[in-house]
Parts: sequence; C-alpha cells; structure tokens
Amino acid sequence: EKDRHISIQTIKSGKPIIKKTILYYSHNNKLVNSLCSAFPLYNQGQVEGVIHFSLNLQISQRLIEQYECQPHQQIDRRRLDDRPPIHTFDSLIGENPQFKNAVTYAKSNSRTDFSALIWAETGCGKELFAQSMHHASARRKNPYIPINCAAIPDNLLEATLFGTSKGAFTGAIEKAGILEYAQGGTVLLDELNSMSLELQSKLLRVVQEKKIRRVGALHEIPIDVKFIATCNIPPSQALEKNKIRLDLFYRLAVAVIEIPPLRQRKSDIPLLCRYFLNRWTGQTNHSGVEISEEVYDMFQGYPWPGNVR
Repeated sequence: EKDRHISIQTIKSGKPIIKKTILYYSHNNKLVNSLCSAFPLYNQGQVEGVIHFSLNLQISQRLIEQYECQPHQQIDRRRLDDRPPIHTFDSLIGENPQFKNAVTYAKSNSRTDFSALIWAETGCGKELFAQSMHHASARRKNPYIPINCAAIPDNLLEATLFGTSKGAFTGAIEKAGILEYAQGGTVLLDELNSMSLELQSKLLRVVQEKKIRRVGALHEIPIDVKFIATCNIPPSQALEKNKIRLDLFYRLAVAVIEIPPLRQRKSDIPLLCRYFLNRWTGQTNHSGVEISEEVYDMFQGYPWPGNVR
C-alpha cells in the first residue's frame, strides 16, 4: 500500500498527505528529490479525485540561486550593516508590569552571548523583541537573520541553515548557509516548535560545538552566532507534546522571555492606539482624527485573539 503513488493512497484513504519527501529517478537516470502533497477532492461526501502538488527541490534551489545572483539582488554587506535598525527597545510600547518585566529580561540578555527563548502567542511581537535584543547587543553591526522554521520544508531548511557541498545531491553547489553568513551576528529561529526533531538534533550539535558541516561535506566550519528561538505555545506544552527536544530546549532557553498576550494587558490599549493612529495620520496626511470613548470601551471588551498584530 505504501509503495503506491501518494495520489492513489489519498483516493483510497480520503485523507490528505502533506509535504512527503519522494526520491525517484528521471528518464535520463538522474536522482530527483521532490516534496509532494496530495489532497482529496470531495463531491457530496464521496472522493471523486485528487489534486497533487510536487516541488522539485533541486530546480527550486537553482531558481532561487539564479534570482539571488541577479545584479539588482546583490547585497553589499557593508551597506546592509550600516542600515538603521528596524526595531529597537524604544519600539516596544507598553506600561503593563508583565510586559515591562519581559523587556527588562530581554535587555539583560542582550548584554550577553547567551541564547534566549521567547515565547508568546502569535502577534505579540516576538520578532520585535528579537530584533531589539540584537540591535542593543555588541553584535549589532553584524547580520541579524530570521528563519521561519514553519514556512520552509525540512529538506530546504537544512540546506538553508548549514549550506551545501558540491555533490551532496544532483545539482548541488558549494554554497554557504545562513549560519556561515551570520558570523558574529544573531540568528532568530522563529517557531522552533515547527522544526522536525531530526533537524533539531543536528541543530543541538551546532549550538553545543559552535561548528557546522555543510550538507554533503566532510569538514566542519567554526561559527560565532548567538541564537534566539521563539515558540508560539508554552514551552512546557512543547516539551510535553514532543515538539521541542529537551536537550535543545535547555541549550537555547538560557533565558526565557514570556510576552503577555494583549488580553492580559488591556491597560496598554490606549498607548497602542495613539501610536498606531499617529503613524497612520503621518502616512496619510489625515489630521484631527480621534478615537471616541465608545470605541475604547469596545476595545476593552474584545478578547484580541490576534494580539497586537
């Protein structure tokens, strides 16, 4: 049953198969690494078909590399390092004691090279905190690189983080990964709980040894990177559900920073309203716009599932 094409499996089971890695040989005998998903199509409760998506990872990687090599896409690292920071601790708005404690812990950690774990619900500002920590640190003139662990398939994520060596797979070239490019800087592992446990075990060794090995390479490369990880569920829940390896958690969670959701700091809503209103009026040349007490009352009664975002 498992040897059947995933489209046939989906038609038989009526259940989707998402992001399955499939290796096969093409007509000219080249090994192809693909990422496939299949979804059943229902009509009146009966499976009548299937839609299949297949991503050739080698071709995808080559297209990305071609795009990155376009003249208008080339980045001058000196210019990148000289850009003003996008977010600093001054960007973090709030007077709530819990929120101010989170800012205090973040500022303390930014004065060290110790790893940190930021946890909060979606939309609370985890990346704003991480950027602020980087730009307040001694590493601020070096790269800050965020990686969305939930958005990149594992096959690509490993190559993205560690780089590739020529011959690792068909079409592979010598290419530095993000951890090499980030030398002296900070890497944000956003939504670490979405990364596979297998890749987490490889990351654990990097955090411990401060060395990486490109995919398919034999030699190791020393790195100097500070790691900040984020988690959108409570760490205790992530560990209990086996979403984060315990040993990796203790390596990364030297400092744990918890950002309260907006429903727990509603006293900050007027501050946030004034900030966003001033920014909007500055961009649109609308002046004299105010928020009524009735609207503030509505805001105080709303649970804010999307938080500040």
